Amino acid sequence: MANPDTSKSNSGFLYGSTISYAVAIVLVNILLYFYMNSIPFFNFIYWVLFPIVIYIGSMGISMLGQVSACGNMKPGQALLGGIPTVIGAYVGMALGQVKYFRLPVASAFSNLVTTKPYDLVLDSSEKLTDTASVVTKACDNKTNFVCKAQMGLLEAEKRAPMLKGIAIGYYMFFGILCGQVISSGLSQSC
Repeated sequence: MANPDTSKSNSGFLYGSTISYAVAIVLVNILLYFYMNSIPFFNFIYWVLFPIVIYIGSMGISMLGQVSACGNMKPGQALLGGIPTVIGAYVGMALGQVKYFRLPVASAFSNLVTTKPYDLVLDSSEKLTDTASVVTKACDNKTNFVCKAQMGLLEAEKRAPMLKGIAIGYYMFFGILCGQVISSGLSQSC
């Protein structure tokens, strides 16, 4: 009797481990930002040591995928396979540093980390757009709009640094997934 095809279960394991890995990295990122004010040399840890940890984890997943797909392991391919994941993580980290990209994600999660519900804006001192001023005038007139206080993004991140970690983690998640897909393709060529 022939052996059943196990390629689907191997690829399912690889996809599952990749997603679990990306979620774990995002959680570590959120924790780093939660404790950012108490961690000495935060920038060094975040921009140098954290990507090294990402590279080691990606290399491990690449080796597991190589063994499950090919039956043997070529460490050189696994070493090269970890590089796209680190590049994807750096791209996510860099995108997350831009406040215009952080604002939508931070707005979605701001109620989790602040004591009162706020509408996050880029900067509380910036002028409101025409649509926002109409809403503000309607709020002043007590019409049917639900009005919330506004807070600048940078002020919210000062009060809750974890909010910045969540926003950066969002972009890191997709950067790591894209990089790990490329890594899997590079490392699993038998």
